[in-house]
Amino acid sequence: MILNQVSYSFDVSCCAVYAGLSRGMTLFTVDSGMMEDVGALLGYLRESALTMWVSTPSFAEICIQSTLFSADLMPNLKQFLFCGEVLSHKLCDQLSARFPHARVLNTYGPTEATVLVTAVALTEAMRKDTRPIPIGYPLDGMRLDIADAGGGAVKQDGVCGELLIIGDSVGPGYKGRPDLSEARFFIDTETGRRGYRTGDVGYRIKDLYYYQGRVDSQLKLNGYRIELEDIENNLMKLDNISRAAVVPVWADERVQYLAAFLTLERQDGLKALARTMRFKELAAAVLPAYMIPRKMIVVDSFPLNTNGKIDKKSLAARLRGDVTP
Repeated sequence: MILNQVSYSFDVSCCAVYAGLSRGMTLFTVDSGMMEDVGALLGYLRESALTMWVSTPSFAEICIQSTLFSADLMPNLKQFLFCGEVLSHKLCDQLSARFPHARVLNTYGPTEATVLVTAVALTEAMRKDTRPIPIGYPLDGMRLDIADAGGGAVKQDGVCGELLIIGDSVGPGYKGRPDLSEARFFIDTETGRRGYRTGDVGYRIKDLYYYQGRVDSQLKLNGYRIELEDIENNLMKLDNISRAAVVPVWADERVQYLAAFLTLERQDGLKALARTMRFKELAAAVLPAYMIPRKMIVVDSFPLNTNGKIDKKSLAARLRGDVTP
C-alpha cells in the first residue's frame, strides 16, 4: 500500500502512481476533505496498512503534530519519500523517533526533468550534520552540474551555484514559449543530451548534493540583499519553532518588511507580543538584524496549495494593507 497526498496535477504524484502501481502496490489517496480533519485523517491512516509514504514535508508536519502519528498507527510503514519542498532536520528527527524502523528518503527534481533526479536515504550522521538535509545523489542516467553567475562550471566542493540537470528525462521545452525554452533548456556540448537550468542554488560535497534556495527568492530590503529561505532555515534552528514561512510585505513597489509565520513544537503560554520579542532575541544569535522579520505570527498549521506545499500567497494575503510607513 502506497500513499499519495499531492494533487494528480502535481508531478510528485508520479512517484506514487507509477513507482507504486508498477510494483503491484495499492494506491491510497488522501483528498482535500481528509486533510481538513486531522483526527479523521489519522483514522483513515490507521486502516490503510501503508507500507510506503509519498508526500511533501508540509503534509507530514501537519500529521506529526498529533502524538498518535507513530509506528503504532502504521506498523507496516517501511519508507517515507519526500519531494517538492525543503526537508527540515526537525521533521527528520521526529520521524526517526516515531518510526524507528522506517527509512526516510529525500529527493529532488523539477517538472522539467520529469520529476526526480536525485535521492538519498538519510543517515543519522546526515540528520546531525549542521548542513541542510541533502537532496541526494544523481539517479542513474542523470548528471548535475553547478554553474557560477557567469555560466562557468563550479568544480570546487561546497561552493554554491545554479544547479543544471543533464539527462534523458529532461523535457523538450515549454509548449508555445520558445523564448522561455531557449532561456532554460540547452544541449550539453559534451554528451549531446538535453539540459535544464533549474534556477535553484545548490552545492555538492563529493557526489552528494545540497539545496540552498532559489535564485529568484532573493530580494532587497533597506538596501540589503537577502534570501527568504535562508531566514526560514535559521528560524527553524530556534527552540520551539517547528516550521517557518517568511513572506515579504510590499508597498510602493518595494519590500517594506518581512513577516514570519511559525508553527510551534509545544505551547509556550506567551501572549503574541511577548512571544515575538522572545523569538527576535533568539533570532539575533543566528541572523543579522536586517534579516530578522518584523512580525512573528504563530499559526496552528499552514495552509497548503493544491500541490501540497505551503501556500505563501495565502499567508501574504493576511498581511495585505498592513504596512506601516
